[in-house]
Amino acid sequence: MFLSRRMLAKVTAKNQLTLPRAALEALGWPSHFRVDVSGGALVLRPAALVSEGEVAVALGLDAEALREVRRAMRRRNAAAPQPGPA
Repeated sequence: MFLSRRMLAKVTAKNQLTLPRAALEALGWPSHFRVDVSGGALVLRPAALVSEGEVAVALGLDAEALREVRRAMRRRNAAAPQPGPA
């Protein structure tokens, strides 16, 4: 289903975004979105959550190797300098 009309979405007091039913239906009712800001616009793209096992298979790793990669990334990120206030 392609939607050619413009629709509005509402941001609530709790910063929650209410999306039009027709837009969600046209996208197949995704439960998660990737969020980008580009050229002054908020861009939402449907995203699927995948399990750790699915990621490991896609990368050609076993689950333990993937966990070790994640631990190493957390250690690296914790050691990286954090930006200060502007």
